[in-house]
Amino acid sequence: MSKEIREQIDKVRNWKPILNEVIDASEAYTDEGAIQTVLDGKRNVGYVQLTPDQIADLKSKGLNIIPVFPKRSKVRKEYIKSLSSGGWGKVGATYFADTSYIIYNNQGEDDAYKLYDYMKARQGFVSDNTPNEARYVGKLLGYSDKSIEEFVQKNYFGQ
Repeated sequence: MSKEIREQIDKVRNWKPILNEVIDASEAYTDEGAIQTVLDGKRNVGYVQLTPDQIADLKSKGLNIIPVFPKRSKVRKEYIKSLSSGGWGKVGATYFADTSYIIYNNQGEDDAYKLYDYMKARQGFVSDNTPNEARYVGKLLGYSDKSIEEFVQKNYFGQ
């Protein structure tokens, strides 16, 4: 784990995201719920799987999108090649099955790229190995302190 990410995780207890409100994690258990909470302005950043039509629709509604590839993904190279040729190229449906997306509104850009950097350091996955990492990711995704602590207690302390 990089020093920068460690420092950010260490600061999570004092960190206050710029959000209209925070959500209970249960509002984002599905991709549709996760998307809707960002569209409604309840939070600034979400993590979802999308189809090409959804990508176009969300962009037209003013959301920004960052594709996240698992490091081991063979599709990643094909996607990069298709972008350099000016389109989706030959990637097709396979690309979407192996890719997730960080969606964010204009207020969420910093947090979206923090989440991207965090995932990049974990080979393209949202995975946490400590309670503080779980708290950090939960804050970036705009979850309520209560939801985050319930997750931490359940997954790290068996409660």
